[in-house]
Amino acid sequence: MNKNIQSLSLALLITAPYIIANHPVRTIKLENPILSMIDGKQVGINGENVALTRKYQSNILDILLGPNTKNGRHGVYEFDGKKYNAQQLREIEEAFDHTTSHEHRDQMQVALKKMRDDFEAISEEFKETAKTSKPIMAMLIEESCQKRGRGNDSLILIWAKSKENEYTLFNRHVRSVKDFEVFMTDLYNFLGDLVASCPIAQRQLKERIEKFGKVHHLMQALSLTPEQQQKFLKYIQKHMNTLEVGAITEAKIKELYIASNK
Repeated sequence: MNKNIQSLSLALLITAPYIIANHPVRTIKLENPILSMIDGKQVGINGENVALTRKYQSNILDILLGPNTKNGRHGVYEFDGKKYNAQQLREIEEAFDHTTSHEHRDQMQVALKKMRDDFEAISEEFKETAKTSKPIMAMLIEESCQKRGRGNDSLILIWAKSKENEYTLFNRHVRSVKDFEVFMTDLYNFLGDLVASCPIAQRQLKERIEKFGKVHHLMQALSLTPEQQQKFLKYIQKHMNTLEVGAITEAKIKELYIASNK
């Protein structure tokens, strides 16, 4: 996790209206009993995990729809001299026929490789967690896919049931932009279902945002440099779970700042 997550960025993550293909994404409530054992737990799905998951979803959208700018979303993957997002390239690819040139087919594969590289980059920090939590995630993925009407061809479900290395599975099942786009959409939807099914963790995130907001406001009185603020926020984060909102006062912030420099 990025240890310097601040209140504003967390607030944006929790309120962002995620959209795929211009339609609001409908989340599905998962009901597997295992959720009651992991929701809100330190070793499970907690507020910090929810923030990370929503950031991950945001990164997935950047690949599917293009990074969000003040002028809207714009794709970054090149094809035939122009830039597209993954969904647009899927549409172009689906129009390929026997007259499509080898050059265009090669360009599409280059774009696909760049998408895969970008996906691996945003997933790097989750690899170990995914590996250790796979038995639990497998049950939840299966329920999510079942309720969404996704068949056994869903790569996230294949991953959940397989003992093979994820790279081997990816190489075997992702041969086209369509394969990749469907996989990313399935992953995005499952993560949304998982978060929506953990009310305690969501509440923890809201409380965490409130705490960070109060800390950020009160520490202005310390007149810290940006570097000092970053260091202090990193220290504060380690103690956030033990701090009650009402206990965050100017005196407490000064006390914690002194402690952070010892």
